[in-house]
Amino acid sequence: MVIKLWLPLWVFVLFSCKGYGLGTAEIIFVRGKVEICSASMQFVQVAKKGDSISAKQGIRTYVDGLLILQLEDSSIIKIDPNSVILVETLIKKDHNKLKGHFGLQINAGAVIIHARKSNYPRIDRNQPLFEVRYLDTVIELNKGKLLAGVDLTNNNLWVSVKEGQAKIINFVWGKYVDLKFGYSVWVELGQLLSMPGKYAWPLRLNWQMNPEKNARLQSNFYALEITRQDEWKDHKQSSRSGENSRFSTISAKRMKELHYKKIQTEELFTKFNQQTKPEKISILSDEKSSDSNKKLQSSRQQGILDFN
Repeated sequence: MVIKLWLPLWVFVLFSCKGYGLGTAEIIFVRGKVEICSASMQFVQVAKKGDSISAKQGIRTYVDGLLILQLEDSSIIKIDPNSVILVETLIKKDHNKLKGHFGLQINAGAVIIHARKSNYPRIDRNQPLFEVRYLDTVIELNKGKLLAGVDLTNNNLWVSVKEGQAKIINFVWGKYVDLKFGYSVWVELGQLLSMPGKYAWPLRLNWQMNPEKNARLQSNFYALEITRQDEWKDHKQSSRSGENSRFSTISAKRMKELHYKKIQTEELFTKFNQQTKPEKISILSDEKSSDSNKKLQSSRQQGILDFN
């Protein structure tokens, strides 16, 4: 009887550990205040250039903070100011082969991912190399460059592809849309997908990710909130739940896998969120923030709310 009870538990532990504890990411650029939380969420350290980040660690950048990571396959991740991110798992290069994938959960802020084309063979070719999750939506990418961010006004997820092609999946509705370069989508409350479109806001983003070439690296994600919200209002009707029938359907097996991955880190992410609340920045509904932004523009300061 004891054996019967313990066997399922050990199976759960083994599968829970699958995909974690693989590679590391090196901090190649840091500016302002950036904190790294340990996997237990009991220890917080200030990020420094040259430090390594491993799976199940949390990252918080403050209003003046910016972080750039380099993965073992040479891909680059840029984390914008005022972001709250949990790293689920990391790619590992082992004997000239790539194991695992890069997965993160985003609660606030924005990330730009530059997934570089690799000549190294992959052990699991069925697994996307990059996964970004927000609530019940997952973004998949193998190679290319994309931005994913959450605005602090309506808690919508915004995704734009600069290079390559990404897949945006909502695993509650079981629907997905392929997003090719030059197109963007928004996901209302992390669930309702919009049809891909060529919006104005991505054209004003700073996609630069090399600190040696450009010191002004932030994507100005929050500074473009007015542009994004105006376009969001114009296209809002196209993403209502009734429109979800127009999207392609993912398989039941894939839905189950995505739900399981969410469960794996749900408790850890909840604990992380409780101690890392992002500062509310809104240049639409917050008069104080709006006044600050006007002052930045009038004085031509290059602050977080400054326009390109």
